[in-house]
Amino acid sequence: MVEASRTLKQDTDLLWEWMSDRNLWRRSEAFETVDADYFDAGTYVRLQQVLMREVAERSVVIETLPSSNVRISHYQTFGEHHALRWMRVPAFMQEGDPEIMVSIGSDDPGIFAGDLNGEFYQLYGALRNHGLGDKAAMQYLQPLNERGRQY
Repeated sequence: MVEASRTLKQDTDLLWEWMSDRNLWRRSEAFETVDADYFDAGTYVRLQQVLMREVAERSVVIETLPSSNVRISHYQTFGEHHALRWMRVPAFMQEGDPEIMVSIGSDDPGIFAGDLNGEFYQLYGALRNHGLGDKAAMQYLQPLNERGRQY
């Protein structure tokens, strides 16, 4: 921390402000309601695609955390998970989806009781439940595994 405070003074000052400013903490815990009903589903898909294109153009690798996403979001099953769209599984893709680089992560194993093997297995099971054979399911998962090693 001492070295960082010398070489990255502006960054460490901001960190200190964030860690010590009680008003900032209170504001960060406040909920903001944003009315988004004025967009239809097609508009949301187009907005997602604009963001996906930006991610692709910048060569950003997106890490997805299937188990925690299912446990804390609106997904009821792994078969609904957005990773299937990002992996370009035909039944889940939207027309106009650009190809993005995706890897799998495991979010807080102490809370979600998971690991990378389990994360891969959950997506593998979702692909198999969707009617894909073993070889096809593995072909969708292989690039995610490689990116995890590479990046």
